[in-house]
Amino acid sequence: MNQQIRLLAEQARKHNMSDSWAYQHHYEHQKDFEEKFAKILIYECIRIAVFKGDAATGRHIREHFELDYE
Repeated sequence: MNQQIRLLAEQARKHNMSDSWAYQHHYEHQKDFEEKFAKILIYECIRIAVFKGDAATGRHIREHFELDYE
C-alpha cells in the first residue's frame, strides 16, 4: 500500500476509534471507517486539484461525489 494511502487510512481509523460504541460493533465501525476513508481520499484529490490551480476540477469532483465542504 502506498505510504500516502496508509497515512489517510490511519487518519480515518483515528476518527472512528474515538467513538467507542461504533468500535464495539464491528460492522458499524467498518462501515463508518470505509465511508470516512473514502471521503478523506476524495478530499485529498480535491485539495491536489485546487493546489495545482484547477479549482474547477476540484469542484466537479466534489459535486460528482455529492460532498459538502468539511
